[in-house]
Amino acid sequence: MQTGIWSKVYQKSTAITGGRPAGRRDTERQTTTWFSGRSDSEKRRFSWYKSEKTKTNQEKRKRSSNHINVIGGLIPLFFILFILFSPISIKAQENNQNLKAGSLAEEVNKIYRLRKVEIKGLKYVNPQLIYPLITIGKGAIVTRDNVAQIIRDLYKLGYFQDIEAYTRYTENGIDLIFVFKELPVVQKIEFEGNEEISDEDLLQVLGIMTKERTESGMMLPFSTIGPELADKLASIRRGLGRVFSPDEINKMIQAIKKKYEKEGFYNVKVSYYFKGSTLVFKIDEGQRAYIAKIDIVGNKQLEDDEIKDVMETKERSIWKLRFHPRLQKDVLLEDIERIRDLYIKKGFFEVQIDKPEIKLKNGEEYYITIKIHEGPRYRLSGIEFKNNNYYTDEELIKKFKDDIKIGDYYNGEIIERIKKEVTNKYTD
Repeated sequence: MQTGIWSKVYQKSTAITGGRPAGRRDTERQTTTWFSGRSDSEKRRFSWYKSEKTKTNQEKRKRSSNHINVIGGLIPLFFILFILFSPISIKAQENNQNLKAGSLAEEVNKIYRLRKVEIKGLKYVNPQLIYPLITIGKGAIVTRDNVAQIIRDLYKLGYFQDIEAYTRYTENGIDLIFVFKELPVVQKIEFEGNEEISDEDLLQVLGIMTKERTESGMMLPFSTIGPELADKLASIRRGLGRVFSPDEINKMIQAIKKKYEKEGFYNVKVSYYFKGSTLVFKIDEGQRAYIAKIDIVGNKQLEDDEIKDVMETKERSIWKLRFHPRLQKDVLLEDIERIRDLYIKKGFFEVQIDKPEIKLKNGEEYYITIKIHEGPRYRLSGIEFKNNNYYTDEELIKKFKDDIKIGDYYNGEIIERIKKEVTNKYTD
């Protein structure tokens, strides 16, 4: 009922002020306006509500003031207590932390320091090859990085298929354990897929004897020592009976490929695997091909025929239909040097020759392209001899006056003849 009266007053005042919040004067004026024409009972109820609201607001302000006074009194007391007691608790906390940190550091150093090294799994490799590569000394701190570096160094020996490292923790430190899996000891070498080249020829290329070596050149009588030991001794005398490192095996593969290249098999593929104690080379010979054509590119001063004449690598000729020249890569590379020498003798001191391009077509024909950058050609500006104490320059070149003239292109062949003549004069 009281709220309803106040709501009516507020609604009335809002209507009079045009919707804006009413000020104090507006409220008094509006209240007076509202009072006019009201009954006595309504006027008494409104006066009672207004006095009750005023009393309630005064009590709220009093309680708020008392609360602020209490907080204001507690704040200085809190700071006094903090100043008195906080240094002691902080100091005690710091001491506890330092004690724990020191104990932890001692435990870490104790646990992770190396106590000893153990080596397991070796059957053929001498352990004395292993220990120098384990660079962690007794009492040193063991880390993942230095153990990984040791394993990498051990793999470089080329004798192991697998290397694992384990740790064992003790009260006095850590034990580092290396477990090795060695490559097989090769007692025999076999070949698969070789149809054009015999096993004996390939073994000879690899440097493996087909028969046991003896000082007298005769076979040793193994009947008295048993067949198993006899086989081992025989393999040792043939260059076997040991571990072949991956590097050694790769060199053997390259030797096999080179042998096939000499026979005209340029795209031969060779892989290997172990069958017990036998090392097996698996060969894909491919197809034998011949050189169909050699193209010389970039030569402006020298003719193709002049260049091809100094090469040992030849191309197929229409006049020799039965002639099937084989490609030998090492010979072709030597031909590049022969071409370079030819150009230098002609005065092309800055000549450059690219690596030959080799393309296989139709599975049996090689097409070779040799690209030449000739560079400038130099002329002869003069001939001078140094330390010529017994002959004049004219006497030394008198014999070659008709062959060499100032302003001519440099001719290496004539220069070589002059050098030979001078050498003969001084040695006579």
